[in-house]
Amino acid sequence: GYLITSLILGEIKQKHSFSILNFYERRARRILPALFFIIAISIIFAWIYLTPSSFFQFSESMISSVFFFSNYFFYFEGLIYNTEEGFLKPLLHTWSLSVEEQFYIFFPILLIFVNKYLRKNFLIFFVILFFISFIVSVYTTANNSSLSFFSSLSRGWELLAGSLLAHHKVNNKKIDNNNNLFSLLGLILIFFSLFYFNNNTLHPSFATLLPISGVVLIIFFSEPNNIVNKILSNIIFVKIGLISYSLYL
Repeated sequence: GYLITSLILGEIKQKHSFSILNFYERRARRILPALFFIIAISIIFAWIYLTPSSFFQFSESMISSVFFFSNYFFYFEGLIYNTEEGFLKPLLHTWSLSVEEQFYIFFPILLIFVNKYLRKNFLIFFVILFFISFIVSVYTTANNSSLSFFSSLSRGWELLAGSLLAHHKVNNKKIDNNNNLFSLLGLILIFFSLFYFNNNTLHPSFATLLPISGVVLIIFFSEPNNIVNKILSNIIFVKIGLISYSLYL
C-alpha cells in the first residue's frame, strides 16, 4: 500500500498525470514471469504426486491464481488456512498475491478519480475508507473468520494504512522523524505478533493492529541514522528484500 501509493502520487505530483496502462505493464513485468515459472514447476510435481481429483482441484487453483482471484477460490473451496488440508494445495499461498493484485488493479483507478474530483477531501475519503474496511474486518472475522481472512474487503485497511502513510510523505508534511524509540517500538510490535498470534487469534481484527502499527512506525520514523533503519539496511536483509517476491512464490 505504501509503495504503490507513493509511486502513483509521486508521478501525479511530478508529471501532473498518471498512466494506468504503464503502471499495469510495470506490475505485469515484475509479477507474471516468476508466477508463471512457479506454476509450470508446480504442474510437474502435481502431475507426479497428486491423485486425479486433487490434480483437477490444483488445475482450478492454477487458473484462479493466474487471474488473481485465488483468495475467493480457496474460500469457496471451504479451505481453512494453515490446516493439514492445505498441504495438498501447492498454490494456496497465492491467495495473498490475489489480494495484492486486486489492490493494484482497482486502487489506481480509485486514486486518480478521488485526486481529480475530490482533491480537497482526499485524505478524509481514504480515512473513511480505512475505517469502513476495518469495521468490515472486525465484523466478518467474528461471524465468518475464513471469509475475513481471504477477502480483499477485510484486508483492505491493512493496505490503506500504507496508502495514508504515503500520502503524508508525498505531501511533505515533515516532523522530526529521527526517533529511535518509536522505530524500536514498531519492531517490538512485529516480533510480539509473531509469537503472540496463534490459531485462536481473531485475525484480521483488532489484534492485527499490532503488526500493522509496527510497520507504520518503522516506515514513518525511518531515517539514515536510525538504529532500526541501520539494522534493516544490513546487506543480508537488503538482498533478501530484493528477492522477497521470488522467495514468497
